[in-house]
Amino acid sequence: MGVSSEKEKMADYPSAAGEKEKMADYQSAAGCQPAPHGEGIAMRYMMLIYSKEVPGGLSAEEDGKHRMAHRTLISEATEKGVLVGAEPLAPISTATTVRVQDGKALITDGPFAETKEQLAGYYIIDCMDLEDAKQWAAKIPTSCYGGSGCIEIRPLPGLSKK
Repeated sequence: MGVSSEKEKMADYPSAAGEKEKMADYQSAAGCQPAPHGEGIAMRYMMLIYSKEVPGGLSAEEDGKHRMAHRTLISEATEKGVLVGAEPLAPISTATTVRVQDGKALITDGPFAETKEQLAGYYIIDCMDLEDAKQWAAKIPTSCYGGSGCIEIRPLPGLSKK
C-alpha cells in the first residue's frame, strides 16, 4: 500500500491534535461507549508494550518488582473503571508468522520482523483523549524482557455499525 493511499484511508480519521467534536462524531459513528467516569465519550486505546530482549532476562528480584508494577497499574485502572484488558505475550521464541500469498498460507516460526524491541504485551484502556492515554502509557513498565522499551499508543475506533 502506497503512502498516498494510506493518507487517503486516514483522511477522515481525527489526528492526535484533532478537534474534540470531530473525535466525538467519529466515536459515536463507530459505536464507542460513554466514558465510565461520566465525562463525554471514551475512546479505547491499545497500549502496545515493546521491550528489548536481553540474554538472561530479568533477575528474580527485578521480575518481582516488574510484576508488582503491572499489578499496581491494573488495580488503579480497574478501580477507575477504565481497564478493558491487559495481558503479557509469551516470549518471542514462541511466535509463528502466517503470510498469505496467492491464496496459500506461508507459515514461519518466529516473529514477523527482526527488530531490537519485541512486542511484550498490551493494555486496552478507555481514555477521554490522547492526552489521557499518554498519562496511562507513561505508567506502564517496559522492561518485560530485561531491557528498556517503549509504549505505542493506538486508538481502537471499533467497527462501524454501518
